[in-house]
Amino acid sequence: MNNEIQTHGNWEYCAFDNGIHRRRNGTEGWSRMESPPPALSELTLSLVLETQSFGEPDHWSLFVASEGGTGQVYQVKGDAEFMEYMHAEGVDILTSECLKTAYTLCTLTEDQAERVAYYANTETPPSAPDRASVRENCQGWTVRVLEKLVEEGIVTEDWLERVKDMMEPP
Repeated sequence: MNNEIQTHGNWEYCAFDNGIHRRRNGTEGWSRMESPPPALSELTLSLVLETQSFGEPDHWSLFVASEGGTGQVYQVKGDAEFMEYMHAEGVDILTSECLKTAYTLCTLTEDQAERVAYYANTETPPSAPDRASVRENCQGWTVRVLEKLVEEGIVTEDWLERVKDMMEPP
């Protein structure tokens, strides 16, 4: 038997009697959470996956926001031969029509949120001299930013390994 469903922003949360927490966004099925949902005022770091054109790998970005609120999107976009920072402020990427799914990686203090911004702004976007030389896209860039956050103890090694397992060829 499950408890009452709570809605925060675009997400619905439910805690089951066995202590397992689950969430869903829209019509997607329930997905298991590693920890209880964050309080509304807590900042969270999420990995956001968006669908792209047929045959293209998912677009990945990092999203820092309070639950159900607007926040910072950290991402690189463009052709895989020359990608650029395309960060955005004051948006709720979780309402994007292209949203495939999002994973809450951790809660953040204000100082940790500043570290996310620092690494997202200093990690070099992918580039290659020609299409045949492309070895990385936005997913690789996101992983490199997460590796820095693991080094600082902000994101867990476990999450980094899960994210690496989700990577698609560029």
